[in-house]
Amino acid sequence: MNLVATPHMDFPHYALMLAKAGGDTFQAVEVAKHDLRGLRPRVEMVLRSAVEAGTTSDPTWAGSLADHQQMVVAWAEGLRSMSPFDALLPLARPVPLDRSVVVVTSVATASVSAEAALKPITKLALDGNGVAPQKAVAIVVVTDDLLRFASPIATALINGELRAGVAAATNLAFLAGLADGIAPINSTDDPLADLRAALAVVAANGGARPHWVVDPALAVQLATYSVNGAPAFPAMTANGGVVAGVPVLVSDQLPADSLGSLSIVVDASQLAMASETITLRASSFAALAMDDSPSPGAQNLVSMFQTNSTAILAERRFGSQRLRDGAVVVISGAEYIAP
Repeated sequence: MNLVATPHMDFPHYALMLAKAGGDTFQAVEVAKHDLRGLRPRVEMVLRSAVEAGTTSDPTWAGSLADHQQMVVAWAEGLRSMSPFDALLPLARPVPLDRSVVVVTSVATASVSAEAALKPITKLALDGNGVAPQKAVAIVVVTDDLLRFASPIATALINGELRAGVAAATNLAFLAGLADGIAPINSTDDPLADLRAALAVVAANGGARPHWVVDPALAVQLATYSVNGAPAFPAMTANGGVVAGVPVLVSDQLPADSLGSLSIVVDASQLAMASETITLRASSFAALAMDDSPSPGAQNLVSMFQTNSTAILAERRFGSQRLRDGAVVVISGAEYIAP
């Protein structure tokens, strides 16, 4: 088995060992002994970890989960290049899920007063709703023959599909939540004019870390936008980049309206965001409805056991919330074709 000696590959190898063992962690340890041969010690350590019931008097409880956390963090780092949620996560305000969080939804202002004059105060608006948890779930089904005879190919398949699935599901909910309730502004079809108008709104609400989220078609238009035959934004590519000093993120999960896809200018410092550890499960006995758009009611189920297949499930709990409506500007109907 050809192994890639990089930390972010521990997670897909962990998934592969679970899949080969049909979800049985004890059997997965034996599989890892043969397939990994001690070359990925963190994977074997995570598979061997047995966590006892926690107590309030044991400060080192769940210390064995540290390897799992490090493994997931290393893998999730790769999501930042393909996921606006993960790119903005380290820049946002971290909050716990399932907890009531009081946030300031209006900006405090200061003033200068003369000696013996009245001193103005600021009225702040508070919101105590907290961040509602959501789930992103990605399931990959592979045949037992692929797992048995083509482990490097299976590892690459599992890694790529789980990464793409988790990113797509997360951003579908995240970007829809950002745009929810925000009235779009109509594009002028001039990228700098649109960005200037959006930044004026964001800056007026304390914006410090603006980012522009666009769909792949708009990213191509920005990358190829030219003035007098020269690229107008040389730091911009079809996969993202920078326009006028503002980082541009690309996602195909942006919501759409009657004029086409929307683009979003968002200030990361005015978002509350949370993401928990991504968990993995595998089963060779599950029955799945193999349908992208299942209809309500009874479903035709496919048995993993009968088809000699294994299902691998990655699940992530996450959440986000705008701290102020002015943190987000939605631009509608843009088409950046240079004259």
